[in-house]
Order: sequence, then C-alpha cells, then structure tokens
Amino acid sequence: MAATWDSVAPTTAPTAQVVKAAHERLDTVQALRGIAALAVVCNHSPAIEHGAFGVDLFFVISGFIVCHVAAADPGRFMAKRLIRVLPLYWLCTIALFTLAAFAPQLMGATRADWIELTKSLAFVPYLKGSGHVYPLLYLGWTLNYEMLFYVLFALSLLVAPKRPQWVAVPLLLTLFAIGQLVTFDSVPLRFWTAPIIIEFVFGILAYGIWRRGLLAHLHPAIAVLLAVGSLAVLVFVHPSSDNARPWQWGPPALIMFLATLSLEGRWRVPALWLLIGNASYSLYLTHPYVIQAFQKKVMPLDEFTPTKVLLMVAAAVICCTIAVAFFKLVEKPSNLWLRRLLLRRRAEPRPVLRRAV
Repeated sequence: MAATWDSVAPTTAPTAQVVKAAHERLDTVQALRGIAALAVVCNHSPAIEHGAFGVDLFFVISGFIVCHVAAADPGRFMAKRLIRVLPLYWLCTIALFTLAAFAPQLMGATRADWIELTKSLAFVPYLKGSGHVYPLLYLGWTLNYEMLFYVLFALSLLVAPKRPQWVAVPLLLTLFAIGQLVTFDSVPLRFWTAPIIIEFVFGILAYGIWRRGLLAHLHPAIAVLLAVGSLAVLVFVHPSSDNARPWQWGPPALIMFLATLSLEGRWRVPALWLLIGNASYSLYLTHPYVIQAFQKKVMPLDEFTPTKVLLMVAAAVICCTIAVAFFKLVEKPSNLWLRRLLLRRRAEPRPVLRRAV
C-alpha cells in the first residue's frame, strides 16, 4: 500500500492556492492517506468488511506522488522509493516469518517457508496454498503493484527525463491491454497485468491537472461537496468484479483526491488527522495483526452490538496508537538514517582563500 507514503513538498506549483515552501507537506494529501488507511482498517473488521477502496485511493495518491518526487529529484528517484518502502515492510515480513518459525500456533495458515520469504522480500507475486496471491505479510500484495509502478517510472525517467509520464502511461496502458487479451499461466504476469494498475494512471492525471493550476478554479464549497460525494460513492458502491474495480472505484477516488487537493492552503487539517496520515504506512502494515489479536484475546468483532461497537472503536484507537509508535520509533528514524547514509550529497569544494599581498 506503501501508497506509497511520503510527505509531499511542492516545488513550482503554478497557483497561489497550492504553492507552499519547499520543505512543507501537502497536508491534504496526508489527510487522504489517513482516510485510506482507516478505510482498510474497517475492511478488516469482521462486522464491517467494507473499506477496500482505501487501496484504490492509495494507488491514485501514489500516481500523483511518484510524479512529484521524480520532478523534484529524478536522479535519486528509485533510491528514495526503496528507502521509503523497504525498511518497515522488510522488518514486518521478517518478524512474521520468525513468529511462524518459532511460534506457528500463533500464525494460523502462515508458514515459515524460505522460498516464500525470498519472493515476499523481492516483491515477486506467488500463489499461496490458500489460493490467494499474497506475500507473507499479506497486505504486501499492494506493494507488489507499487514496486512494479516504481520500476516502470524509473525506466521512463531514463527514456524521457523531462516527461516521464509520457512513457509511463503508455507502459501501464500496454500492460493493462495485454492482460485483457492474454490469459497468463504465470502468476507474476497475470498479477502485473491486472486492471487495477490503471489507477496509477489516474494519479498521474491528477498530477498533470494540479501542475497546470486547474484546481484553482474550483470553489471550496463545491470541492467539499465533490469530496464527500465521491467518498459516499466509494462507501456504497461495491464493484461487481476485479475487472470492474478500477472503473467503479478509480474515478471517484480520483475526484475525491482532486477535490481535497484543491483545498490545500484553504483548509487546516486537524493535527490528529495529520498524525494518522503521517503514520498511514505503519497503520496499513500493522493493523490486521492488532485486530486479529484483539479478536482472539478479547472478543470477536463480528456483529453490531453496543458492547462490540465500543470494542471496535477501541480496537481502531489501539491500531492507530501502535501505528504512530511504529512511525515515530521505527519508520521515520530508519528512513532518515538511510537517507543520510545513502543519499548524502557530495560536499562542494570549499573556495581557496588567498591572503592579500
């Protein structure tokens, strides 16, 4: 998911509504991340089991962010993406593998298989015994798509450094078209040509609209109505199939993203909401296991009774609390350390000062 999950800083956005200092975030994007992550939390609560659209919203956000990050620093694009995604995902995956090896009674169907671990860490899709294409950390299936997108965009930067979108979009559309025309026996090929990859194109489109300043003409009241209306569509529309998913959830996710982004600089995101958005990657990766532990040790959250509703709220609060702790203690420090270690700029030579004779 991911999402991937960066604080975004605009560089030369063309309108006053979206221009901020280069070191600042786009808080509206962080707010949407929080919504997307909480939607996925709801999806994994047995009594709700709806909120999978959070993934689609993450993919649209990712398409936007990748364009933005590449425009700001194309030479180190892939390195930054890997630093952003790998540490927490690898840590969680290895921790899960270790538990499966030494405490298999806690892990259900998850097993300590070295081949599956290798494929999971390398973002190679594979078919599990359950019949699903999931890595060890099963929500990592979205990161398999993210990594595909990163690789395609990195290649696009090599071909067209100034306009990588012009290469990335045709590549994504080609993969999509191949997936519609060919039925692959290969699990990775079938996975990487699934229709959901089109949602990255929606995010790239959003970036183009934002960069051209077209969102400046959207009245805040209309933006709010569009955002809320799009969220309602995401909540109440249930895609009829995986093939229909990007067409039924992708466009409303795009509209919700654009409408919310247009409020940048006009709306102050509440601090708590912003914190959840910042910790959304940690929340996305850790919450299923918190909910599972809550259900096994406290009470099944499988129906809407007053007691269980209160417990659902408590479980969500605990998920967010643990995610914030992971973000502050693991995710953010590891990212900063790796950036200092691997992305340190070469020191410019100091000028030679000569004494006046």
